[in-house]
Parts: sequence; C-alpha cells; structure tokens
Amino acid sequence: HTACKCNRKASQCEWDPILFRNTGSGTRCLNCADNTEGLHCEKCIADHYRQTPGGRCLACGCDRMGSSCDDQGRCRCKAEGVIGDKCDRCQPGFYALSSSGCKRCMCDMAGSRDMCHSKTGKCNCKYNVEGTNCNYCKPGHFNLDVENPMGCSACFCYGHSSVCKADSGYSKDCITSAFGSDTEGWKAQHRNGHDLALMRSSSSQDIIIEAKDQYPVYFIAPAKFTGHQVLSYGQNLSFTFYVERNEPYPSVEDLILEGETQTLNAPITAFHHCRGHLDDVVLYTARPGVGQRPAEWVERCTCPTGYEGRFCEQCATGYTRHQPELGPYSECAPCNCNGHSNDCDPETGSCYPSDVAPVTCPDGYYTDPDNLSSCVKCPCPSRVGCTVSPATRDVVCMGCPPKTMGSRCEMCEEGYFGKPLAGRPCQPCMCNGNTDPNSVGNCDQDTGECLKCLYGTTGPHCERCKEGFLGNALNPQPSEKCKLCRCDPRGSWSSQCRSDGTCDCKPGVFGYYNSTTGCQECPSCYQAVLNKVIIMLILLIILHNCLWDTAVHNWLLHFAHKIYSQKDQACSNSLCGCIAVADFNGRVLNNQTAAEDALSKIPEISRTIDQANSKTKQAEDNLGNAVNTANEAKKKARKADGIADDVLKVQSHFYNPVAINSSRLILVEQTLQGAKNQLNNGLKVKLRELEQAAASQKDTIAAFDRDIEDIRGDIKNLEEIRDAFPDGCFNAAAIEKQ
Repeated sequence: HTACKCNRKASQCEWDPILFRNTGSGTRCLNCADNTEGLHCEKCIADHYRQTPGGRCLACGCDRMGSSCDDQGRCRCKAEGVIGDKCDRCQPGFYALSSSGCKRCMCDMAGSRDMCHSKTGKCNCKYNVEGTNCNYCKPGHFNLDVENPMGCSACFCYGHSSVCKADSGYSKDCITSAFGSDTEGWKAQHRNGHDLALMRSSSSQDIIIEAKDQYPVYFIAPAKFTGHQVLSYGQNLSFTFYVERNEPYPSVEDLILEGETQTLNAPITAFHHCRGHLDDVVLYTARPGVGQRPAEWVERCTCPTGYEGRFCEQCATGYTRHQPELGPYSECAPCNCNGHSNDCDPETGSCYPSDVAPVTCPDGYYTDPDNLSSCVKCPCPSRVGCTVSPATRDVVCMGCPPKTMGSRCEMCEEGYFGKPLAGRPCQPCMCNGNTDPNSVGNCDQDTGECLKCLYGTTGPHCERCKEGFLGNALNPQPSEKCKLCRCDPRGSWSSQCRSDGTCDCKPGVFGYYNSTTGCQECPSCYQAVLNKVIIMLILLIILHNCLWDTAVHNWLLHFAHKIYSQKDQACSNSLCGCIAVADFNGRVLNNQTAAEDALSKIPEISRTIDQANSKTKQAEDNLGNAVNTANEAKKKARKADGIADDVLKVQSHFYNPVAINSSRLILVEQTLQGAKNQLNNGLKVKLRELEQAAASQKDTIAAFDRDIEDIRGDIKNLEEIRDAFPDGCFNAAAIEKQ
C-alpha cells in the first residue's frame, strides 16, 4: 500500500497505473476539500485563492464574465474594455459585457456626442448627423467634422440647392495682415464716411486709430478680406484688438463688424478719447489645388435647372438674375426676349442678338464682361486660371502655384517670403524653430526677417539669445534654449550674464564675493557667522525693549504713590462729611430750635459733599483702572445728598417732634461710613496690584541683565572664531563692517 499524498485536503485516493508510468506517481486524490483540486489537492479551483500556504481556498468574488483572479485574489480583467475592481463593467467606448469581454463601440467620433450606451451600444449622434454609427450627414449637410459641435455643416450653395458634398480639390490657406512693414492697405473712416488718420506702430507692429468723440470709427479692411469669401464658409475671422482708455466713458455702441449685408456686434466695448489697436488679422480660407492639408469645408453643389457653377452662383445659359442687385443670391429666371433670342446677359437680362453668343474661353483666359465674344488672358502666373466676380468684375486667380496666394498669386503663404511676380520665388523663413507655427506674421514676407522670436531669442533668424538671456538659441529642445540670466539689478552692473551664467556683481554685494569673475555664494563658514550676527541683532532689540520697560516701571511706581495720596485725601473729606451729618441729626432730635439750626447747616453740608465729589473725581482721573470704585463712591455721596434733602422736609414736622424718624438718621450715618470703607478698600487693592506688577518688572530686568552677560560671552567667542578663520573664508573684515 502507498500512503495518499493529498496535502490534508482528502482522506481517500486511488491507484492509476497509467499515471504512474507517465509521472512516476500513481496516486490520485478523491473528493478534495476546501475548494481545492489536482492530483494531490495542491491547487485552488477556478476563481479561488489562498491567503496562506496550505490554507483554505477562498472565493475571489470577481465577475466571472469579465475577469478571473490571480493567486493573490486580485481580479484580472479579461479582454480589452473591461474595468472595475471586480471587472464588472465596460470602460467608456465599449459595451455589452460578456464572458469574452466587452465589444468596442463603433460610433464615429466626428458624428457622435459621446460614447455609446454601455449596454446596447447605441450611438448618440450630433444634431446634423445620422446613421447607426453616426457616420453620415443628414440630407442638406456635408463635411462630417469632429470639431463641429453640430457634426456637419449645412449646404450653402447661395441658397439655391440643398444637395452638396465636400470638394477634394482645395487646400487650407489663410489671408493675413500682421503689419510687419506697412498698413497693408487698411484704412480708417468715421461712420459718416470721412477718412481718418491711420497710424502704424513699428515697435508693436500693429495699426492704430483714434476716436475723439463717442461716435464709432472703423478699420476698413482691404480687398483681400472682402468680397464673396465663399471659400471661408464656416471658418473663423480672428484678430487682436485692444484700446488705450484715458477716460472711463463708455461708447454708445460696441465694437462692430460690418459686411455687405450683415452687421455683427462683438461683446467688446470701445471708449471715446481713446486709441484702438488692431493686429494679427487672420481669415481662414482655402485655395484651389491639392495639398498636404485638404480644406474639407469647401462644398460642391448639385445645382437645379437654371443654375451652374461650383456653388450654383451663376445663372445657366438662357437664364438671368431676377434681382441683379442681390448678385449670386438672386434667383435665376428664364430670359425674356420675346422669341427673338434664346439667350441673354446672365446678370442684366439684356437679350443677345441671335448671331451673338458668349464664347467659351480656354484655360488661362476669361470672358470679357464687355465683349462676351472675346477672351482675355488671365493676369496670373502661367497655367493658372481665373474667374471674374459678377458683382465687382474683379479678376481673381484660381489655383495659385504652391506657397503663393492672393488675387494675383502675388504673395507668399504664411511662413514664406519672396516676390513671386518679380521673379523671387517663395522660400521658407529660417527662424530656427523659434517661432509659433500657429501664429501669423512670424516673418517679413519681403525680406524673410523673423519678427516674433520666442524662447528668449532674437536676431534676423532668431539665431542668438537676446539681452538678459543665456543659452543656445539653436538647440532643438525649447527647454534647453535661452534662459533668463536673473541678475539682480541692485547688485549687478548689467542684466546680461557671462557664458557660464555668472553675473557681473558690484563690489561689496551682501552675501557674495569675487565680483571680477561673477558673484558666487560665500563658503559655508560665512553662513554660520551670518546666523550669529542675526541672533545678536535680535537680542539687541530685546535689550532695547528691556530699557523701555524699566522706564515704564519707574513711571508706574510714581503713579501708584500719587494715587495713594489722593485716596487718603478723599477718605478724609468723606469722613468730615459723615461727622457733620451725624452731629446735625442729633440736634434735630433734641428740639425745634436744634432742627432750625440744622437747617442752617445745609449749605455747609452741600459744600462738604461737593468737595468730596471733587476729590473723588480727581482720584478717579489718576486711578485709571479704579474708575468703577470711584463711581461707586460718587453714587454713595449722591445718596447722602438725597438724605439731606429729606432732612429739609423736617420743617413740616416742627410742631410734631414725634414725626422725626431717628432710624432714618442712623441709616445716613451707616451709608456714609460704608462709602468710606468701600473707597478705602478698593484703592488698597489697586495699589497692591501695581506693587505686584512692579516686582514682576524687576524680575524681568534681572533676567535681561543675565541675557546681556550671555551675549557678551557669545561676542567674545565669535571674535575668537574670526581670528581662527582659514584663508578660504573671504571678506570677513568686510562682513564685520556691514
């Protein structure tokens, strides 16, 4: 017999000869306990783990569809898209959790607002988008764009068609005015049409207009920004505008953008008696030709009968403008020639003679608007076609050569310079990567000089560090280019540092030495001395405060003695008043004559009480904190005065001696005696408090005297340290002088 080896998880096993031949061990455990399995009950069943070796296998608690657990009990999510501590939900962009994981959402990010529903996978399409996966524009829309919050743009087609698609024959471009060398054709006008002076700043490279009253003034854009900019449909016109305000009076109108048929009020307020600055004007547009950046916002319309052109902007043969003043927005109507001709001028409706018809011109030519039977060569570079604007009859080149733009292909694109029409082809501006590629006006389009260097660089090609910066302007990493020197102007001769980063320090700069080779921090021994000096300064300030406290202490002692003297005088006066009143009361009790004599004493009693009040007031002024006690004494005195008034009423009882109340007179005497005792006790308490404060001040002064002796000892030790300084500690003498 062979013993079962089941790791104490089973009591029975069986012999398997085949297993013995294959593994050398022929026993197989039966009925493994504690959630174990294996030939010897040596491992946990699925979704279980052990906390300790040989212990019971515990359930992991992981979601079985989305995860499995490891030997530590941690849930391991299965396929991609499953998240959660228990792997029980799909991550954003996935849905339908199952044993094989989650399915990836198939929503088109350009056409959907957010991720799909976590259970059904249904996509939430943008407003102008449809389809199961939000990947189709609704009818009447085109150009599915991830940056468009509506998803797709409505067909423009000058309002004549709602069927269009994106045209693949255009590239992204921009029309700019950076005012690097001149005003670039911009003008200034008052709102009544009168021209105004337009200024240009050579330092800030912008144009300036001044408003002298509350009425608006306008920057008038040149022709390259105006006209039918259909290639900019749905794109942005951006610019930088700010005002110099001299007076805080708002204008009656906001900053206004005006076109041929529309007015747009921008939420920017201008002010009169101010100067407005305009810079970095950019109109994003497209140009014919396939490039690296396709302009997918350009549409190609499917035109109805009577219209033709890429945007249905022209009337077809046999049709003319119903309202010529609306230009391409006008409806096209059949020519009305009374049967004499089938053709007419598409703009004016004038009928052509039967023997005259517009000619179709070859590439590089356009039909003469004044003679429809003749062709005129396009004023454009070779192999570049052109078109004529129906409203202005301006000729505009179509499909300029690469790196050129403009109505005559006369300008270089942003980031290039040259004169294409003068035989100077457009070349890249060489700014060594030190400009913002998303900015406009980075370089002069005529000379190629860089105008907006970044990263602390300067020069015609941003090839060197500017004043106050140090580094390598040609380093490809922006963080490793020119860095600010940070020379303190108070301690340096110049803001420019040396090639090693050191500054040219002035002599005697606190905390630094060696001004001939650049300010450097002193050795660590200097810092120890500096710390001690600071401690000494603090102790000297404390000593000064001690001397001041001594003077205050002497003044408090003098004040206390003065208060005590005033107290004695007040007590004496109060006692005199009490004795006089008691004597008077006794004589009233004897007889009517004594009462009349007492009445004659009333003025003397009043004067005595007034004197007591005066002395009490004087004591109150000197006591300060004893005010409440003095006020109480005054109250007692006023009460005594009231009792004296009661004595006056004795006159009505002259012929009735029995009516005189002897107990009332005794009360007067007791009240005055109480006022005297209270005043005397209160003043003694205040004097005792002042004497205790004086004793505390003496103890503090004694402690300060001991501190002064310690300071003197520290100073002596510092002098010994100074005398023992090695040669490496510099300028010790200079430090002491400071």
